[in-house]
Amino acid sequence: MNTAFPCDSGGGSNPLKLPEFEYTGQSQTVLEEGVGWKIKFLTSGTFTLISPAKLNIDVF
Repeated sequence: MNTAFPCDSGGGSNPLKLPEFEYTGQSQTVLEEGVGWKIKFLTSGTFTLISPAKLNIDVF
């Protein structure tokens, strides 16, 4: 599963800054120019967003 973090984090901060998160499985982060960050989940686990408090994401 991939999660794309678009360039608008909804918080008005640096749009390309990776949000703070915890993931109990293995994951990989990638920055795509013009798109934003992607987190590729390599194993099963639980994702917890730490900061910002709110975030618009695409999950596919």
